[in-house]
Amino acid sequence: MNMNQKGFANIILVLVIVAVIAIGGYFVVVKKQPQPTTQTPVQTTIPTPIETSTQTPPATTPSIQTNVNNEWKIFKDSRYTFQFSYPGKWNVTNQQGTSRVLILKDEMSNEIITVDTGVNLSVIGISYCGAYPQDKRCESLKTESGGYVTIDWDESGTANAMFSSQDGTYGVSFTLHKVSADTKVTFRKILSTFLFIK
Repeated sequence: MNMNQKGFANIILVLVIVAVIAIGGYFVVVKKQPQPTTQTPVQTTIPTPIETSTQTPPATTPSIQTNVNNEWKIFKDSRYTFQFSYPGKWNVTNQQGTSRVLILKDEMSNEIITVDTGVNLSVIGISYCGAYPQDKRCESLKTESGGYVTIDWDESGTANAMFSSQDGTYGVSFTLHKVSADTKVTFRKILSTFLFIK
């Protein structure tokens, strides 16, 4: 092998090494970029818990206080040990036939929010936002107690949020029936004031 052939071989060798490094670098950069994923939404049916007791459960005995500063009332539920604030001109009533479901009605007696105070967490499946927390319809809201709740702004025109009890045995679910700019603000504020109490 003469000098020209050795020089040519060295140039080829250098070019091959540079090409290998460039290709390797390209794959390292491409691997680090997040790959788009296609997720298929899973519809989850949440069964309604069945109460097996033949006795009528004790009626919820709410304690309502008025916050004079912003004219909101505080609803306290002694049975399920939680509280939340709601607009002072609204009313909270029990759904007829059950002491577990509360109805929040505006000053025109329109049903705006339903609160299910005794959701059995052992029989419900994962929620949409539990499966797809990054979806644009899922909003994480910080509460005044320092916790977080996820709001599912469902495409059907309703919104849902669930609080899990301290012992994880039951949940308190809020459903907003009439989604508008105003009710969204009120729904967020009500949820932000939710607090489990002892």
